[in-house]
Amino acid sequence: MALGDMGTYEFLRHTGHAPDGSPMGRGILGAVMPMMPGVPMPHWTFYFRVPDIDAAATLIGASGGGIVQPPIEIPGGDYSLVATDPAGAVFGLVGSRKG
Repeated sequence: MALGDMGTYEFLRHTGHAPDGSPMGRGILGAVMPMMPGVPMPHWTFYFRVPDIDAAATLIGASGGGIVQPPIEIPGGDYSLVATDPAGAVFGLVGSRKG
């Protein structure tokens, strides 16, 4: 997926059944992209699926975590966010919008 000046977001696909429930041969296991300006070093962000992205964002804040990147729509109609837990560890979530 082209990101303009930021380069290309390349999806990592699986030829068999993938954990995201995609049809055989079309599963997405992850993605890679060029390092963003201002990011001090390359890193991986692990994403977890949630049933309601907005409810999860609210729970993160109420539990002492923080939102680094609020929910944004991604290809396929889901939304993703990037957050920190109360200790500062970074993680991502992917899910639908219920409201």
